[in-house]
Amino acid sequence: MSPALNPPDWIRILGIAGFPIGIVGSAAAAVAARGTAAGRAWIAAGLSLAAAALAGFIILVAVLG
Repeated sequence: MSPALNPPDWIRILGIAGFPIGIVGSAAAAVAARGTAAGRAWIAAGLSLAAAALAGFIILVAVLG
C-alpha cells in the first residue's frame, strides 16, 4: 500500500468492525433461513461469502501486519 494512504482511526475502526459483525450476521441469517429449499441456497451463498471475507481479512492482516 502507498504510505500516502493513511485514513483516520475512526475509518479504520469502522472497516475492521464490519468483519465480525458480518460474520455474526451471516450466521444469524443462516439460522433464520434454514426452513426452505430456496433458503438453503441463500445460506450456502452467504456463508461462502462470509468465509471468503474472513479468509481475505486474515491474509490482509498477515501480509500488511
